[in-house]
Amino acid sequence: NEIDRLKIDRRFVQNINENGDNSKIVRAITELARGLGISIVAEGAETEAELDSLMAIGCDQVQGYSIAFPMPQDKAREWLAARSPKKAKLKVLQGSLG
Repeated sequence: NEIDRLKIDRRFVQNINENGDNSKIVRAITELARGLGISIVAEGAETEAELDSLMAIGCDQVQGYSIAFPMPQDKAREWLAARSPKKAKLKVLQGSLG
């Protein structure tokens, strides 16, 4: 399969808990990607509630300020070493630390 990762745009992630259509779209994309054996990355998770919903839906990877703000590589390594068990379930994108 030439496609190995599918990104869900932040427009669908934002307000996922308040917007039923966004939730349905994210679930449908996730199910489609799973059926094709493609990894899913959800972009733009800015709240803990959005993060929780994405994890419950089954997104493999999540990007956004609810995880952490952009930071230099050395700070990112420190942050990773000290992160919470809940967020430890998320995979770090390869190459994202330089």
